[in-house]
Amino acid sequence: MQAALLAVAPILTGTALLLVGNGVFSTFLALRMSMEGFATGSIGLVVASYSVGFLAGCRFAPRLIRRVGHIRAFAVLAGLTCALTLLYPFVISTLPWIVLRALSGASAAGMFMITESWLNHRTRADERGRVLAVYTIVSKLAFGGGQFLLGLADPAGQLLFMVPAIAYALSLLPVALTVESAPPIHDARRMPLAELYRASPLGVVGVLLAGFVGSSISGLAPVFAQQIGLTPAGVGQFIAVLTVGGLILMWPIGWLSDRFDRRLVLLTTSILMTLATAGLAVA
Repeated sequence: MQAALLAVAPILTGTALLLVGNGVFSTFLALRMSMEGFATGSIGLVVASYSVGFLAGCRFAPRLIRRVGHIRAFAVLAGLTCALTLLYPFVISTLPWIVLRALSGASAAGMFMITESWLNHRTRADERGRVLAVYTIVSKLAFGGGQFLLGLADPAGQLLFMVPAIAYALSLLPVALTVESAPPIHDARRMPLAELYRASPLGVVGVLLAGFVGSSISGLAPVFAQQIGLTPAGVGQFIAVLTVGGLILMWPIGWLSDRFDRRLVLLTTSILMTLATAGLAVA
């Protein structure tokens, strides 16, 4: 297990830095749009464009990886993400930010694809579950930790565009400097969505609904927190609590799903989440 973690340490470190940048920037961007007077619908479009770009990246990133390899592809995408982040303050408008956010989502998809294929390649089958658990914990902690960087500067200024850009730039260093071998390039068969739905209809519907909920929370929760009077630092803490809560509940929900009907666990979890969010609306 220790040897496996050492083998994937560079890519884990790079991904952690990437998620620190994502954590601070996603929350900051929602705050900044609210401060700039963007309509709520416009904020939603900018938030949704990240997911659209991510979906597109899942389709096109494999071509880049096959062309230049995992390490160079990660470096290219990290550099692109850094540059995109620094472009936002040049044109503060809905349409350019939709384009920038979509491109950022496509880059992120490629980097996560590289990370997860690297983890699968460098770990044995009997270690993979534990290594992926470490990856999940590191990811959640990094994203949640990035929220606390919101207190570094006034969201109305330019510094909070630079902080995530620095994190993105730093994320390519451990990957570019690694002496570990990158995963080999394989051509994988694509599974059409209809075939995936036939294999696991509940899984497909559950993931789609979870994506709708998750993107709404990550994009609009900062606006909600600001409108109820929280300071920028308080907004960061609010998002961090949401992230850490998901991390804490991951193990017990997984434990329950291994022992009870997963459909019942999913339904119960959904009802509890509905009650919790309704409580937030009136608290």
